[in-house]
Amino acid sequence: MEIVIEDTLAYNPVLTGMAIMKVLTELYPERIPLSNPSLSAGMDTLLGGSNVREALQKGTPIFQVLNDWQQGLVDFKKARKNYLIYPES
Repeated sequence: MEIVIEDTLAYNPVLTGMAIMKVLTELYPERIPLSNPSLSAGMDTLLGGSNVREALQKGTPIFQVLNDWQQGLVDFKKARKNYLIYPES
């Protein structure tokens, strides 16, 4: 399978990754055991914690997970502003 991104401004890689993970865990729960922390530690590390994995396990809608991140994202962007070498575009 190949995914071709035609509109990079509209593409959301985090949303895509979560959607793929959700579908794969629904189709193949025995092959992608999100309930096993040692197997999902890499995903937890990439996403900054176990919140996304736990939300997927509970069946939380993906858009709700993204919405729950928004305040943290706003806070992070404010904090990092002082450390950027180049201005944001």
